[in-house]
Amino acid sequence: MTSPMYMFSIRELAYIRSLEKGRPLYSVLRGLADGEYEECFDMFLRERCRDFLDSLDSFRMDSVTMTIGELISSIYDTTDFISVMQLYSDGEKKRANLRALIQYAQSYEESAAFEGSGGLGGFLRHLDKVMENGDYAQGKVAASSGDYVSVLTLHRSKGLEFPFVFIAETSTKFQYDSDIVMCSSDGRAGYILYDPKIYRKYRTFQQSILASEEERDTRSEEMRLLYVGLTRAKQKLFVDLKCGEKAMKRVRSKLESCIINDGDISEIVAEADYFSDWIWAALMHHSDFSAIAEKLGLTEAGESVPDVRCEEKLFDCVFAENISPVYIDRDEAAEKTTADEAVYTELEELVSDSYDRTLSETPAKLSVTEITKKLKQESDNFDYKLKRPRFITGSGKLTGSERGTAIHTFFQYCDFDNAQADVSAEIEAVAKRGFITSAQADVISPDKASAFFASGLYKRIRAAGDKVWREKKFMVAVADLDIGSDALDQLKKSDGMIKGIMDLVFEEDDGLIIVDYKSDRGASAKALSERYRMQLTLYKAAAELTMHKKVKAAYLYSFELKKEIEVSLN
Repeated sequence: MTSPMYMFSIRELAYIRSLEKGRPLYSVLRGLADGEYEECFDMFLRERCRDFLDSLDSFRMDSVTMTIGELISSIYDTTDFISVMQLYSDGEKKRANLRALIQYAQSYEESAAFEGSGGLGGFLRHLDKVMENGDYAQGKVAASSGDYVSVLTLHRSKGLEFPFVFIAETSTKFQYDSDIVMCSSDGRAGYILYDPKIYRKYRTFQQSILASEEERDTRSEEMRLLYVGLTRAKQKLFVDLKCGEKAMKRVRSKLESCIINDGDISEIVAEADYFSDWIWAALMHHSDFSAIAEKLGLTEAGESVPDVRCEEKLFDCVFAENISPVYIDRDEAAEKTTADEAVYTELEELVSDSYDRTLSETPAKLSVTEITKKLKQESDNFDYKLKRPRFITGSGKLTGSERGTAIHTFFQYCDFDNAQADVSAEIEAVAKRGFITSAQADVISPDKASAFFASGLYKRIRAAGDKVWREKKFMVAVADLDIGSDALDQLKKSDGMIKGIMDLVFEEDDGLIIVDYKSDRGASAKALSERYRMQLTLYKAAAELTMHKKVKAAYLYSFELKKEIEVSLN
């Protein structure tokens, strides 16, 4: 109900639920649609509930009489769901996925029919299994799926598919070879002879045979092309047929041939010179052809087409009424007109207006790392990180980020006193307890770890006694953070949350100190300070909000530089 198909809001669903809390929601919907609950004065809501239930009943009935693919197509057409998807920023991708669902349904029905199983319930279970295994292939967005029309020849359309296809120029005559000399692939030749005495040309018997074969081959190729064109459409196919006086005269002659041959259209098919001949021949076997013939003036009113076997009904016949052609005078159209300035300005504002999608595209929960990455991308300083090639992945070597994770994990679980006494032994102890792997233990440098325990920062940590918190987690509302930033100002308008983990926090007499471990290589103290200033600023705001104490300083500890770096947050 809340999907783009019906667009019920959460508030409306909550109101419907409140009408009778002890009753199932579906029953409440039925009652509301049938006129129960007099306390509900929203007639528009009643009507929407009624429309929703009517469509649900219709789809339930269609599920019995239609194939799964036809049912999905019917749902798309009835709710205009595919068109609604175009409103989204990734609308083409969504529409491709919706069309792919129809292909999945058709493929499932083919395999299910072979295995003797199937049905809508079976298809839903099949989809659950496919999604669970991660085997669902995303729909592909074709290059021709943009907001424009692709004009292609039938040859060029081979292998392509489109939601809507229009086939035009069906009344263009086939081009047969009419050369004076005709040659076949098996070495035969035919000539047109010229008699200069009486100025006449004569077609030889051989040339007539080759011309007949040429017409047959041309018709065969044209029929293949027509088949290609008719099978390119995934949703709807439109075929242009001329219905003028000249065209109807030809159709009438074909109809007479069909009647003379007792409904047999093989002669029409064999002698066709246009695509339209084949299409009209197929229409003559349609169960509604009498209505079509009467509509086009091929028969008199109320007169049926005699001796034509009108049994097939592969599609429904619907006539569009009161459509009058519009003729445009080229000279008149070429005249320049002055635009209404007010209307032009209004239209320009409507077209140029764009929605601010910042809040709708912002996740409900953001990590500090995600925010700092976003800020870094918006700045002029780009920090490119290349992905490690696959041939190195299996070499057993850890990446830089994996080495950083190893040393962070060690400092999270190690005993500071034991590590200060013997770092190597403590690394082995942490590995034995299962907190790090042997590969991670091998990349932790005892020398770099020992430097931390010999630093002045560590002495202050030990002096704090039990007021030391490792891996301090937090989750706060963005709107509650006391911090000034253009990027965060935009996020503060939402109800999003920010989460993170501070490596270490300890308390001294006059405030809290935040410590963040860093294992970056090849960066100076100044570069590290600038790179992580925003991250520590967010940590400071979150710590003050959650711990209700003032943060007086923030430090980075660089294992590569073997020293602490105080970062100014003012």
